[in-house]
Amino acid sequence: MPILFIGSGAHNLTALTFLLHGRPDLKPEVKVFDPSGAWLTRWNRQMEAQEIVHLRSSSVHHPDPDPLALRRFAKGRYDELYPPYFLPGTSLFSEFCAKVVEKFGVQDLVEARKVVRLESQAGTLVAHLDDGTELRPRHVVASLGGGERVFPGFYQAWRTPEQRAGAPPLLHSEEVDLRTLGPGEGRSLLLIGAGLTAGHLALGALKRGWKVTLLARRKVTYKLFDSAPGWIGPKYLNGFHKETRWLQRRKLIATARGGGAMTEEMRELLAPFRKSGQLELKVRCEVSHLEVSGGRWKADYGWSRSVVADQVWMCTGNKLDLRTHPLFRDLWAKHPLQMLDGLPVLDESCQWPGLPLYLMGLPAGLRVGPTARNFPGARKAASLVSQAIGGVHVSPT
Repeated sequence: MPILFIGSGAHNLTALTFLLHGRPDLKPEVKVFDPSGAWLTRWNRQMEAQEIVHLRSSSVHHPDPDPLALRRFAKGRYDELYPPYFLPGTSLFSEFCAKVVEKFGVQDLVEARKVVRLESQAGTLVAHLDDGTELRPRHVVASLGGGERVFPGFYQAWRTPEQRAGAPPLLHSEEVDLRTLGPGEGRSLLLIGAGLTAGHLALGALKRGWKVTLLARRKVTYKLFDSAPGWIGPKYLNGFHKETRWLQRRKLIATARGGGAMTEEMRELLAPFRKSGQLELKVRCEVSHLEVSGGRWKADYGWSRSVVADQVWMCTGNKLDLRTHPLFRDLWAKHPLQMLDGLPVLDESCQWPGLPLYLMGLPAGLRVGPTARNFPGARKAASLVSQAIGGVHVSPT
């Protein structure tokens, strides 16, 4: 029976390289299913579509088990490692990941197949594929990215293609591709959100001459990382792992991450556009009603205030709910997990208790800490999963 990886993103690639680092003999038993049929397809597309220049994680956080591998790969290209913590440029990082895939010989492992449902039969997992095939893997490692797109309340009136027929563009940030955005002379954009994604998309539109209004429920905050650097190492994690109360761990994660935030670098890049009036920030408010007026969007946001725009982009994030996700719904009925504000209580190996199923990414948060969805968290979870599946010990740092 195979070891099945569901998803071909950065988290699963990290888990696989950690596993094969100590157990290369397991490679013939590995299957990786993802509709894209290739590694990091969604990640690469997002970087290109949002014109992201460099990552937010340091150069020691990546899919190779050796933390210094990227530094060595970057020899002669140090101008692509950005201050203050050697943040790798997007092109450099993409090339490095391709080299990691080649190094471990897993370039042909990803099959363009989709697992639509997982079922438990007498403690054995059954993976149901969209073509009707059933597979009984020995272990399953699942990483589903951020999960389902989150939309603000006003979107409900426009959520179907029929409702949006003839209306101007109304897009979630994952649907936006700056490379296809035309010149913005005389045109305006309403952007919902205050995180780094909103910053990248605003910057891309501003450079093309669009007038941008950024509207957010809270004030825009600025910090280098999603959570403080102390959460990467023992400074904060020692106390986190000693905490035995799951609710308290959940509170620590919420406090550490806060809401979405831009970087100080992004603030500096946007500052000239704010000064010129091309970019306008409206904070501590939200759209209450959205309608089409004269071929443009008219968004009401309280106290008789409104803004008119040619397009509306929603940088409102994603959410993964194991209870309702089609992949896990049947498992949940038989093997429910304790949940704390959306995060499951997994065992010490990021394993769904009682099942040979390991969860990477955000669902591993209560085990690995606030960085679960980022590369530092991917390395921590990969270390735990590779130890559980193959007896392989790889330090995440």
